[in-house]
Amino acid sequence: VLHTSRTWLLAHPEHPLDPNQLSDYRTIIDLRISGYPLPYLTGHIEFYGLDFEVTPDVLIPRPETETLVELALARRPETIIDVGTGSGCIAVALAVHLPQATVYATDVSRAALAVARRNAARHRVADRVHFLASDLLAPFAGPVDLIVSNPPYVAEGEFAALPRSVREHEPRLALDGG
Repeated sequence: VLHTSRTWLLAHPEHPLDPNQLSDYRTIIDLRISGYPLPYLTGHIEFYGLDFEVTPDVLIPRPETETLVELALARRPETIIDVGTGSGCIAVALAVHLPQATVYATDVSRAALAVARRNAARHRVADRVHFLASDLLAPFAGPVDLIVSNPPYVAEGEFAALPRSVREHEPRLALDGG
């Protein structure tokens, strides 16, 4: 609401909110109480030591996915395809940590690709991460060193059992594996 850092907030606990800020704060609190995910409220989340923009158009990156990045980095590939890139967290993290690599990132969601592009630009790897609107590996004909993916993995029958914040707010396209 104040567009300041956490450090500033801790250093200035006496700072009053004006009526508009207080109204905005109450709206955010109500959204969070309703189960709306905190990363969507703040607009970002940390992944693999990097700050990523997230919107309701993309799945919120999970800490477990960092293991995929670690495994990929250990292979030191030069050409990588990230299938179903979403926010671009995997593709961008790999591009940041593998400066020699060329990364292709695909997604069927154009809205997700827009978020991923902004994340690549934010981390200054937009020149090495190429985004393609595509289902799976459709546009690729040549060899690559590594394919990474965090595809939709929730079985259709298990979707209703997901936490409310996930089930009601994160993109079903990114979760529902059929």
